[in-house]
Amino acid sequence: MLMDAIKKMSDLKNKIDSMKEEIKDLNKEYDRLRLEEIPTLMEDQGIERLSVDTVGTIYLTSDLYTSIPAASREGAYEWLGDHGYGDLVTQTVNASTLKAFVKGAIERGEELPEDFFKVSPFTRAAIRK
Repeated sequence: MLMDAIKKMSDLKNKIDSMKEEIKDLNKEYDRLRLEEIPTLMEDQGIERLSVDTVGTIYLTSDLYTSIPAASREGAYEWLGDHGYGDLVTQTVNASTLKAFVKGAIERGEELPEDFFKVSPFTRAAIRK
């Protein structure tokens, strides 16, 4: 019974990994269509809007990517605050980094304030290939 459960866990993990790759490939093709091929075809044909049965209305819309370079973060945050947009700035801690810090602190025998850190140990099965 244990061996069956281990085999099933391994099979499910392999299936999940395979599906993640498939989803990654599907997202790449989806983005290629929506960001490159369809906008180019619509622009080339002078089409602004197109109704397609069973799909809906297809139209082009402007969008943008934005980020703050790491080297400019402090200045950008200050500028946002000075111009009334300080509420856009939030402090965050990366979950993986926090987990590594807490694990290290526990291994070193350090006490962490329970008011600030919620730690919920658990046991899980793992497979190494």
